[in-house]
Amino acid sequence: DFIYFLELKLPEMIVGLCFWLLALVVLKAQPAELLNRIFAIAAALTAAHRWLALSSIWMDERFMPTLLTALFLTAAGIIGATLIHFALLFPTPAKPWLRGLIVLAYTAGATCGLTMAVMRIPAFSHLLEPSYTTIGTSAYYGMLVIYILGVVVLSGRVALLWFTSQHSRRERRVGLIILLGLVTAIPMLLTLAGPIIPGMGEGQSHFWYGLDLRYLLLAIPLTLAFVIVRYQSMKSPSRLLVLVIAIASSALLAAISSWLWALSQENWPASGAHPPFPYL
Repeated sequence: DFIYFLELKLPEMIVGLCFWLLALVVLKAQPAELLNRIFAIAAALTAAHRWLALSSIWMDERFMPTLLTALFLTAAGIIGATLIHFALLFPTPAKPWLRGLIVLAYTAGATCGLTMAVMRIPAFSHLLEPSYTTIGTSAYYGMLVIYILGVVVLSGRVALLWFTSQHSRRERRVGLIILLGLVTAIPMLLTLAGPIIPGMGEGQSHFWYGLDLRYLLLAIPLTLAFVIVRYQSMKSPSRLLVLVIAIASSALLAAISSWLWALSQENWPASGAHPPFPYL
């Protein structure tokens, strides 16, 4: 029924909406700037990825769910490459300009995403059945490696702003703001990277003992969007940015409240009671 649909889809709809609004905020600030365009593309792809994460309540092999799942996996493959591209542009273009790395990242990411997408199409999955698991696992791990490389490159370049004395006070302030966003999002980043981090295991999810961590991930695009608009484009943050902060904060508070509610229940989820997240 509708309440089950909201419990399943509303968190992803909220996260996707925040990413899409941030893409709009940064693109409107300076549409001609390559840095702004790459951020907008990365954020819009992430929004589409989250909106398509659960493309159907019934996970069968009908045409539309299969098509949406294929689009979801294709977007997943390209996100890591756009993150690497952005990391090499932010806060200033890397020297020397590593065009070869960017081309390699997009090629590898698109290949991984398209491979996983094709394997979800029944006609192709039957043909690849003898090596289905091996091919799918390799593409999945390849996609995660590209994503982690993007996070590492971005974190390293931001850390240099803070720890290198030759940078100005303004640049170090930018580095500190971004580092705070990365630290805030670490729990969610670890769950996403769990399968390739030794000791983390593969059974990772968005939850930590029942607490939804998805909204912590929004700390990274929020701080990046603020820094790009305020310190790169030299403009005042728009009201849309304030709206995103309000949406993300209210969702996080609702998630924490729902978690506390669940801890107070003696026989949940066996009791069948609905968490109060959609209402909150």
